[in-house]
Amino acid sequence: MYIIVIIKNISEVLELHLDGEKNLVVFNGKVVKNFDANRLINRVLRITASWQEEMRGDGLDGEEYDIYITTGKESAKIHGKNAFPENYFELIDLILEVQNG
Repeated sequence: MYIIVIIKNISEVLELHLDGEKNLVVFNGKVVKNFDANRLINRVLRITASWQEEMRGDGLDGEEYDIYITTGKESAKIHGKNAFPENYFELIDLILEVQNG
């Protein structure tokens, strides 16, 4: 399984790639050691399980997210712009955990 998470806001772009087959974690183009890609994949799947494929809000904060999930033959995309599921910050916490190593 392969997951890409991209979060864009006014000040930064955060990009996380998780490759379960290679047990590879890449954050903003750099390989990150000491993380199990499959555990992170499972966390992302749990967090996003109830999210809608497309979410748009009226806010002006300029934050967007894209999550691409590929499982062999199937793929899915979740996109949001200025609209955030209740547990959105769990995903942010996961990304910051990887970023801070």
